[in-house]
Amino acid sequence: MKPNGSICVAGYNFTLYNQSVCGLIFETGFEDFLSLETPDDARKVYIHEGFISFEIIKNCYQAKNNEQLLWEIVDTENGRWFLVYHPEHSHLQQQAQYNDQEKTWTIYCQRQAHQKEEVLHPLAYPMAPLMWYVLTTEEQLLLIHASGIIESGKGRIFAGFSGVG
Repeated sequence: MKPNGSICVAGYNFTLYNQSVCGLIFETGFEDFLSLETPDDARKVYIHEGFISFEIIKNCYQAKNNEQLLWEIVDTENGRWFLVYHPEHSHLQQQAQYNDQEKTWTIYCQRQAHQKEEVLHPLAYPMAPLMWYVLTTEEQLLLIHASGIIESGKGRIFAGFSGVG
């Protein structure tokens, strides 16, 4: 299986393996983090088209913004899964499973139209931040919700409550 490239976040590499005939798209914020290089020490992300069926045995956790369900963790007959929802339209956006022994993600998502092409958007919000959060449970990292700029060669981060400016 040939990798399609990688994403490097905070010095941690995630090699991407697209299992679909569809191309991949990423939000513009990923532009500086995408690479065609595939480091040997990278975590792996396997991307599949479509959703799979499984029986939910137990709902473990739900993350909501008011009443809007963003993602949930469920136990199934196939192990533990993250179900990730579109933050505005509530439909299922990704099904994801993390293997902490192999440090691999398996992500299922539906194809969508983008500029007259059928593509997959495997890390659409809130999937990517969820992956970074899981990374902080394994590594000595701090994850903050912030925006940043580089001005005169110096980086500045602005942090605060989400949605308040």
